[in-house]
Amino acid sequence: IILQNAVQQKSAFFMAMTSIVQGIPALFVTLFLGSYSDKVGRKYAIIPPIIGVISKCIAFLLVINFNGSIWWLLVGSFAEGAGGMAYVALLGCVSYIADTTTTENRLFRIAVLEFTTMFSGIIGPVGIGYIIKGWGYFWPFSIVIIGFLVNLVYVIYFVPETITKDPDARFLSTEHVKTTVRIFCYDDGTNRMWKLRVLFLVMLTASAISLEMATMTLFQLNRPLCWDSVMVGYYSATYLAIGTIGGAILAKICKRCLQDSHVALMAGLCVATRLVYTGFVQNSIMMF
Repeated sequence: IILQNAVQQKSAFFMAMTSIVQGIPALFVTLFLGSYSDKVGRKYAIIPPIIGVISKCIAFLLVINFNGSIWWLLVGSFAEGAGGMAYVALLGCVSYIADTTTTENRLFRIAVLEFTTMFSGIIGPVGIGYIIKGWGYFWPFSIVIIGFLVNLVYVIYFVPETITKDPDARFLSTEHVKTTVRIFCYDDGTNRMWKLRVLFLVMLTASAISLEMATMTLFQLNRPLCWDSVMVGYYSATYLAIGTIGGAILAKICKRCLQDSHVALMAGLCVATRLVYTGFVQNSIMMF
């Protein structure tokens, strides 16, 4: 038990370091890359996150194969953050859909995008769990690298650009920062500033629990559950499926009798209740 506690403490500290190393560059890259892609093309928002994930997976493979220090993984994490991570990729994909659709079919296309994300999120953890159990960690990272290399080739050579490149556009421009600052510092006559500032504070508060899933995995691997990678995969897939499908259904129902702010508050309360409940879980049935 003492050894398990020591391992968990070091794992939690390392995951916190990983989030910092990823999050700081991702914050600045998102700020600049979003505005930059509006002027030079959507591919500039989609390609960097792909390269970042490939770099991170290569770092994992090198550490696994050569028994390197886990601190080298922070180099891969920094590369992923410097690419903007999934946030910039999603931003680029949604913007691309907005460029290529009309108001009549845009919602459907975005729904398809969310469905594919949900589907991969459900299937991926289950398959990866079995691969890890049977062959270790080398092949999962290799499969991810191959998949993202295919994505990279597809985006570069087969996805037509929707934006005419502005020859005067610059990536490192203070205009990107000014645009963001204006949103929070200058009112447009609708008295929106205080609302945006509160939302920004809420976002920072919510981001503070971004380690929740990683901490949850440590809890699942330890007593009293003692799960393996397969069970962790099944739980992740189940959690995402129920959360996504159930959330969509409940949002549709609640929309008829509640305001958006009330739905958001109810969702936050449900998350808090789930986290408190998890602290009292004693077996797999309770966890699911």
